[in-house]
Amino acid sequence: MNIQRSVLGTVCAIAVMLASTAHASTIDWTLENVTFGDGGNLTGTFSTDSTKGYLLSWDLTSTAGSLDSGFNYNAGDSYISSYTSSSFYPVAKNCCAMPPWLYVSFTNPLNTIGTDPISFVFELDTYSGPPYSNMRYAYSGYAISSAVPEPQTYAMWLAGLGLIGFITLRRKQNLAG
Repeated sequence: MNIQRSVLGTVCAIAVMLASTAHASTIDWTLENVTFGDGGNLTGTFSTDSTKGYLLSWDLTSTAGSLDSGFNYNAGDSYISSYTSSSFYPVAKNCCAMPPWLYVSFTNPLNTIGTDPISFVFELDTYSGPPYSNMRYAYSGYAISSAVPEPQTYAMWLAGLGLIGFITLRRKQNLAG
């Protein structure tokens, strides 16, 4: 009988751990050491979904360099024109007829935790119009990530711990009785 309870407790604990990894979570990314060739920088954070790498939020700021004055790209001031699992393309909105835009591409998909090197970044301030001589590039830098568990994950962990506690209590009562 005790073996059955031990097996049941172990199976429940494993089920709780597996269930917590099955849910998608948010991965928060921070850009580091991204420098444009004209001396400006790109800094900020963005979040992706852990299952497919979809972009959930972004707040990126480019600083002034010799070719561009810089801009802040966030959900309030820009929209995402296109997105893949390893790149995204925010475009400024409501600022001007020819808004600035940014293209950020990474070596790896954005659905795993770790450090992902920048493969290519460019920013174009389209205020000046063609021939766009103010396009600037960055070929180095990286993004560092961390996962943020969803509330359902915590609920599953607590339910699993409660179940294990209940099984342990029942086992102690049966041994005492």
